[in-house]
Amino acid sequence: MEFANLGPTALSRAGEPSLIGRDELLAEVAEALAVSRLVTLVGPGGVGKTALAKTVAASAEGEVRVVELGSMAQEVDLPAAVIDTLGLRSESLVQALAGRELLLVLDNCEHLIDAVARLADELLNSCPRLRILATSTKALWIQEETRFAVPGLALDAAVQLFARRAPLDAEARPVVERVCALLDGLPLAIELAAGAFLTHGTPTDGGLRQVIAWSWHLLPPVERVIAARLAIFSGGATAESVAAVLDLPQPVTARLLTTLTERSLLTVTDGRYRMPETIRAYAGEQLTSAETDDLRARQAAYLLQLVRRADQRLRGPEQLHWATLLDQERDNLRTAIHWATEHDQRLALELVAGLSMYWWMRGRQREAARAAGALLAVLGDVVPDGLAEEYLLAVLHAASSGRVDGVERAHAFVEELSGPFRYPVTVWLWSMVLGPYASPEFVAEVLDRNELSNDPWTLAVLQLCAGLTEENFRQALERFQEIGDRWGASLALNALADLAAWSKRFELATELLGQALSIADELGSEEEAALLLCRRGDLRVRLSDLRAAADDYSRACVRATRLGLPDSVAAAQIGLARAARYDGDLVKAEKLALQAMAECPTGWVDADLATAEILGELAAIADAAGRPDEAHNWRLKAGLAVS
Repeated sequence: MEFANLGPTALSRAGEPSLIGRDELLAEVAEALAVSRLVTLVGPGGVGKTALAKTVAASAEGEVRVVELGSMAQEVDLPAAVIDTLGLRSESLVQALAGRELLLVLDNCEHLIDAVARLADELLNSCPRLRILATSTKALWIQEETRFAVPGLALDAAVQLFARRAPLDAEARPVVERVCALLDGLPLAIELAAGAFLTHGTPTDGGLRQVIAWSWHLLPPVERVIAARLAIFSGGATAESVAAVLDLPQPVTARLLTTLTERSLLTVTDGRYRMPETIRAYAGEQLTSAETDDLRARQAAYLLQLVRRADQRLRGPEQLHWATLLDQERDNLRTAIHWATEHDQRLALELVAGLSMYWWMRGRQREAARAAGALLAVLGDVVPDGLAEEYLLAVLHAASSGRVDGVERAHAFVEELSGPFRYPVTVWLWSMVLGPYASPEFVAEVLDRNELSNDPWTLAVLQLCAGLTEENFRQALERFQEIGDRWGASLALNALADLAAWSKRFELATELLGQALSIADELGSEEEAALLLCRRGDLRVRLSDLRAAADDYSRACVRATRLGLPDSVAAAQIGLARAARYDGDLVKAEKLALQAMAECPTGWVDADLATAEILGELAAIADAAGRPDEAHNWRLKAGLAVS
């Protein structure tokens, strides 16, 4: 799967050639999306549905999100997977999208057709400003669906596409016209046939699968074997990862990847090679189950080595670079963890533990909790030899979302430990997740053990956990800055800002939060940025800097809405109403508070508290407007909301 914000320049190379001869259809689909909330492009594999959808989306107004479903397993929890793919921070996809004006593109739905139909129906009924553009070999057959049968290219357009890939002379044109007609104008089949024509000088006929098979068997044996093995890379691959997993010399890898790209069996963007899903499915069929498992094991082992290298560097000046590398491998990592959870729990546990720092730094705690929870469900209370701390980290991830699997066993492990943790991040996660439930004496004992560590990051974290003093937090900040860890520095800045606010040094707290916000933006931590903007807005209200406060709340609302964070959206909307009230604009304040009440979703953890706070703000507005009876009624409702 992939997630993208599409703009006019965001289309991939693979999408561009197939758009020859599609102007009329593009206009019809765009027109349909203007009046219908669900449009499904239906057609056989290789007809160009994805290219059409992405081109239409690129020209659509407003926010666009693309979810590519082709590599998703049939047993997947679809709403949860979409939440992860879109980078949302909500437990409910409906709640995350309820108030957003959004075009959601669901690509390659056919193998999940029933689940997609149920999800689309639920989203359309619950999210009035949402539109969906789907691609599939089968229609969804739900209410409101407008279906477009995507035909093959007309003959002239098909020949033009072939000629773009393999230049023709007058003698070859009649043969190519016949082949394009026999291929039913399928763009992918035509590109494959053109690639084969470049190499062998004779095009083929037949349907797409026949063309794929024909192109496949034209490959030399070595290229055929390598192409089949590339099917395991659900998230694409670099030349380095292919060489490592397939055990090939780098020069050989580079030559093979170039050749397969020239034959249209691969596409390449920014050094990352991908196999179109239709071809990848065929390639996967050429592997036996034993070969597939062997390759999955090798890929998971390679990814574990990558994760270990990255984990060491995520705590220093190379943090952004290595986090980006893991971002690029995210689909492959998900696949590897899923496979290892079923076949090699030891390896799965090491992957989950190794990704801990990355997941929390990137704000992906829910993704971590789901992976850890699935693994713990298989392991139960069985801790693999030598992996007690890895087991503890899995428990911490699961417990952060409310799961209690293995908590007692994990607590016993911490009690039995005599030395420092092996993973520096364990100190932080244990203090955050389970530390509040332990006695102060036990917390102090655990922290004292880790004073024996010689890891600079661990020692910096210990300063954060040592006590609520400005000296501790400033020493932690200095240590994080010395080792070049932006995320750690942001943790210390947050702690310092809290202390400053508690002591009513609001200007200092505002300055510190501004520094933390700059780091959050640099790290791409949108969730953290939304929270920081709300907190800074609250401080600016206290400082009577109401225009700046309203700007912070507005920015927080945009980010929180994009991520599906109902608590941050509610906080931002309440802040906007409060800023307007303090500014004396009671009409605007009341309008904003009533809007917040209307848009506040139900069913999330703190929904009642948010509702009560909005009602309290409405009471304050009524008081300021000289309407005491109305204010009394709002306060009664606020009390009932949390009773």
